[in-house]
Amino acid sequence: MKNAFFIMAFALFGLHVFLISVALIAGQAHPANILLYGKILLDVEKHIPIRLSPHETDIQGASWSPDGHFILMTIAGASTDESAAWVLMANGQQRQLISNTGYQYVWSPDSTQIAYLNWLDQGKMALHIYDLKTQQSRWLFNYQAYGSDIVWSPDGRYITLTMRQWERNRVIPDIWVINANTGTLEYEFKHATTPVWSADNRWLAMTRFAADERGIFLDQIPYVVEMTTGNATSLNSVLPSPVSPVSGYEYTMSPDGHYLTVRVVAIVPELHVLAITAADEWEYRLTLKNVRYPQWSPDGAWLKYEQYEAGETHFYIMRPDGSEKHWFGTMPYGEIGAYRPPVWSPDSRFLVNLRQGKISYLLDSATAKMTILCYCLAGNGQWKP
Repeated sequence: MKNAFFIMAFALFGLHVFLISVALIAGQAHPANILLYGKILLDVEKHIPIRLSPHETDIQGASWSPDGHFILMTIAGASTDESAAWVLMANGQQRQLISNTGYQYVWSPDSTQIAYLNWLDQGKMALHIYDLKTQQSRWLFNYQAYGSDIVWSPDGRYITLTMRQWERNRVIPDIWVINANTGTLEYEFKHATTPVWSADNRWLAMTRFAADERGIFLDQIPYVVEMTTGNATSLNSVLPSPVSPVSGYEYTMSPDGHYLTVRVVAIVPELHVLAITAADEWEYRLTLKNVRYPQWSPDGAWLKYEQYEAGETHFYIMRPDGSEKHWFGTMPYGEIGAYRPPVWSPDSRFLVNLRQGKISYLLDSATAKMTILCYCLAGNGQWKP
């Protein structure tokens, strides 16, 4: 039956690159109907694919600009730490080459600039910003360390980097907050990693490493920093005690700035949901166990997550307070290699994810109905903003 469906789809559309079969919810028009699948753009209503790659070689990644007008595409470079980056118009035309030797290219929030890193002589790393209007890159600073994890502040004023240096015969990370206009180091958080901004630029969540009197790093501690005052608060006093040894923390801020999730990376992973109170204090709300890949809907009304139960991964969405919990599918353990985490549409109505080989599924969060979206050869779809 499945083979017959593939043959029918191929005959109807005559596509030699991939097969498209769209089963949209009856009578429902999608507010954002363009999906980016690697080097393919897919119009899910018109069934029209567009190949984007400027070269025959496989791309490393592709991402929409926040305003949906451009696509950033990276292609493998001469070494594992280098990649070429191109910016394309949303229709795949008018390509601009950003760099042949950079790595970790990241859009600015207003879609006018791209920050990236590259290696210089003698082991130095440099931070650059490419301006789409002038089509020029400007150098911000260089340093004798390995930089990674570029994160723009939501207002575009700052860029955070995780800088890794040798200290006491081990690599220790620090978080640098850099002025995106001048390259000035505005804030430095020693022995810290995994920075995550709140949407209002007020809070910066991070993990800090605690050391004993000998300088030996023992524990990881989740923190939030109030950026207008610089006050750092440990979340250990708010969170429940972990049930197994902790190997790290991961954070997501809700788009409205009211909630923070803290995922404890451990043998038994836990996801804690915190809420900010009127007194500007983070308050514990609930805990989910054996959870991964939490993701807020763009309007902050839903939290998507995946929970491992009895040998299978189950997909859920719920309200931030834990109400209106909806199950929308199960992935048996054997399918894990072909899986990509679900992605929200810009209007917070739909989720799309790759499962069961090459099949993408569409979930309507309002009805909890899931339908087949397409059969694709590329990676997980990204909605056009």
